[in-house]
Amino acid sequence: MKHLKDLFEAEFKNLYAMEKQIMADIENFPSVEHKKFNKALNLMAKSNGKNFEKIKKLNSDMSLNPGSTTDSIIQEILENIKSIESEKLNSKVKEAGLLASFNRLATYRTTAYFNAYRMARVGKMKSEAKAIKKMMKKSKDEAQRLMKCTKKSVFKEARA
Repeated sequence: MKHLKDLFEAEFKNLYAMEKQIMADIENFPSVEHKKFNKALNLMAKSNGKNFEKIKKLNSDMSLNPGSTTDSIIQEILENIKSIESEKLNSKVKEAGLLASFNRLATYRTTAYFNAYRMARVGKMKSEAKAIKKMMKKSKDEAQRLMKCTKKSVFKEARA
């Protein structure tokens, strides 16, 4: 990669892969006891599908072919969620582990949008930056909602 545009294109393909991977698994995510957390996770699921379609269209508009790109960090987080769900753990420990993994997923997702947005903005790709900014803000709001649900008490209960 010689130019910022090349880096942006790689990052944008990564956004596509990230949302595609999350979309493939999100309906199978385990629920937790916290209703607000489950509601926040459902909101993330809805925006995930919308974001995937927007990114797919932007890829097409920019003549980018994301191919079979995968995001190894997202893959690791998704595998971690599945692993925690399948393990025989104390319910409070399991819930704390799932909440931590979901938070990691949401904040990583927000960071990926932030990186793509800044690259597009600096690279003077105005329409792309505008579209990514909307998705980034929504992703940030969703991540903050999830984190608010993960109170210190969840981890204290897991310690007991």
